[in-house]
Amino acid sequence: MDSNWTSKLGFGPTKERYWRSLPINNQLEALLREIKVVSNSEFVLPRFKAWKDGRQAKALKTFCKGAGIKEVKFHTLRSCFATQLIRDGVAPTVLMKICGWKDLKTMQRYIRLAGIETKGATEGLKLLNEEQAMGRIVGVFEGRKDTK
Repeated sequence: MDSNWTSKLGFGPTKERYWRSLPINNQLEALLREIKVVSNSEFVLPRFKAWKDGRQAKALKTFCKGAGIKEVKFHTLRSCFATQLIRDGVAPTVLMKICGWKDLKTMQRYIRLAGIETKGATEGLKLLNEEQAMGRIVGVFEGRKDTK
């Protein structure tokens, strides 16, 4: 397939005019292979008319409602995917390639910053070993009247 559906233009080229391949983990690959065997179809997953007509968001909303979960948008899913990969230590350049972002500024709009960008950042700043550090901290509070 060399075209993409948009509600404004119908079928046409992808937004960036190129396709990318997305890696999947071994668990997902095994699941998709298993589904393919039992699906008895050319495709692994069903092809819904709503997807072909550019009504993917409505189909996702209906799915969420039917599953009894909070509604989610595609950009939210993309943000969660990107945030999970960053949290798991995937390099930003690799994430940019997977998701198709050309620059860090664009990627950063999708990352949900929940402390993951700073977690562990100062661990390399050990000036004293643990025993020395604890001795100094305890020493600061010894003899102070307001600590008793």
